[in-house]
Amino acid sequence: MDIALHFINRSNDAGNAHVVIFQHVASLDEPAAALKVIRNPAADERHDFTASTDAGDTLWVGTARNVCGDDLVPPELAAGGAIALSLAGVIGAGIVMTGGSGEPLAFALTDIVTG
Repeated sequence: MDIALHFINRSNDAGNAHVVIFQHVASLDEPAAALKVIRNPAADERHDFTASTDAGDTLWVGTARNVCGDDLVPPELAAGGAIALSLAGVIGAGIVMTGGSGEPLAFALTDIVTG
């Protein structure tokens, strides 16, 4: 099943970090492809995308200063440096990034549609 998602930057981050969204990392020995990489999102910037439950019902979101050109999940995020968001029963939602200006960046699901 596909899940309609959108990302919105509500943080005070100065646009210095890339947001990396990924689902399943099979092994830390092999690079994993990111589902979505949002490079230096500006305040209130929105990105729509789709995730599939074929890879599980958990989505991981984190920030990284450097992301490979081919959008691989950085090792520090794959090793546990990302926040897990459950998509169980969700058919649509927003992912909002908050924080910045000295506060840690945080991610939360909003506007959740279940079905």
